[in-house]
Amino acid sequence: MSKTFAKNLKYYRQLAGMSQEDLGKAIGQVRGSVANYEIARSEPTFEVLCKAAMALGVSIDDLLKEREIYPEYIRQVQVTDEELAL
Repeated sequence: MSKTFAKNLKYYRQLAGMSQEDLGKAIGQVRGSVANYEIARSEPTFEVLCKAAMALGVSIDDLLKEREIYPEYIRQVQVTDEELAL
């Protein structure tokens, strides 16, 4: 895996309102393991990866693929139909 996974795991965990300890309990790991995943110090097994995706309500692809993470305030901007047409 990569730093992409680490970044995505932290993003989705925070989006779900979970602490590292909460996620650790949900996936059968200690808080330190989650912290190590989030700084790319270690990688989870496939089984733990599947549990993390389920606990966070996302797909494995969401955790693994490269993507831009926009701050929440950008997602909340309302765009009119006229602006979309531009």
